[in-house]
Amino acid sequence: MKYRFWTLLGFGIYLTISFVLLLSLLVLRAWVAVELKTLLSYLLIDTTLIFLATMFSLYFKTKRKQFLYFAITGLIPSVVAVPFFEKSIFEARNRLSGKQEVLELTYIAWGCDHANWVRVDDFQKYAGKLDDSLAQRSIFIEPADDKIKIPDTLISIHSTVRFKGQFYVNKGYPKRYISFENPPKARIFRYTEYSIIGK
Repeated sequence: MKYRFWTLLGFGIYLTISFVLLLSLLVLRAWVAVELKTLLSYLLIDTTLIFLATMFSLYFKTKRKQFLYFAITGLIPSVVAVPFFEKSIFEARNRLSGKQEVLELTYIAWGCDHANWVRVDDFQKYAGKLDDSLAQRSIFIEPADDKIKIPDTLISIHSTVRFKGQFYVNKGYPKRYISFENPPKARIFRYTEYSIIGK
């Protein structure tokens, strides 16, 4: 009886943790919070794997079918969560191009969440257009190190900054980027140096 109590208690704790993680992924589904979604996805997968390993171990040890039933039931949160797993956990991480570049970018404060930087020549060429030509050419920036992150106090509308660094190969979002509006992915420039050349 005592053995059964501890088994049911463990199963209850596992389901509680799994459903909390699942609920968190559901809440985040409309946000862009890549690192957080990835972390929650891995936690749910790891929790499920540990639980399954425990249940199968107990089944082979005791030959009680109830552990197989627990294992099957325990898969439900992870199966339900599959559409909400952050895509990056199934793909190779975005890699740098390997080509060092120097860009002069202008800061734009859009009316909604969007990549906030464009090349100076693109800004001059497309700023007056009524279509989304400029938005399509916008760029995210990402510091190679938090120590060189540009303070918000140094940036104003149409500030011009010279960056040195590399583009990531694929479009996406910079590290630690969070948005509640799910903006379109854009090119990401990872910079190692910057200097403000105009405001």
